[in-house]
Amino acid sequence: MRAATNRDIERAARDEYEAKRDINRLARDAQGIPENAIEIIRDRLIFAAKLIERGTKNPAPREYGSAWPPVLREWADLIAQEQGTEKERERTRVTIQPTARQVTQAEEALAWRRYVTEAQALAALNIWLRCHARRIRSWQREAVRRGFSRETAKRRLARAFFLIALGLARDGIPFEETHR
Repeated sequence: MRAATNRDIERAARDEYEAKRDINRLARDAQGIPENAIEIIRDRLIFAAKLIERGTKNPAPREYGSAWPPVLREWADLIAQEQGTEKERERTRVTIQPTARQVTQAEEALAWRRYVTEAQALAALNIWLRCHARRIRSWQREAVRRGFSRETAKRRLARAFFLIALGLARDGIPFEETHR
């Protein structure tokens, strides 16, 4: 077994400190913040990012030809579509327009970023939002690519959620779940 270096000792001490400073516990202890506030904020922001990403795609036809999707009539056509390319599947995909209430909720949730006053926490939150909107599997890998360490990115994101929860509680804005 190798001897512990100063770096290992510092890392263990930092991890122990972070475990004691659980962000959900801090959020619950704050005045006026419900126990599931962080989960509500996380869900609302994910919904808002996906809604905005879905709504900002190019509505123009992608190529020459009809803008109408092909009509599927037979079982063999369905099987052929299943085996088709991603481009063909994208052409036949039906998009459901969001309601006015969903758009309003998305705009409200994205406006919550004003409560995050720390630049590093806001950067981590923006990376997390972008990855969820574009369905990138690992937001932490993207954060590392942008210069954060994984643990720092997690801490900054947790700090951003906590600052949003504190700002909402301070302004008296109710914590509502997204109506889908």
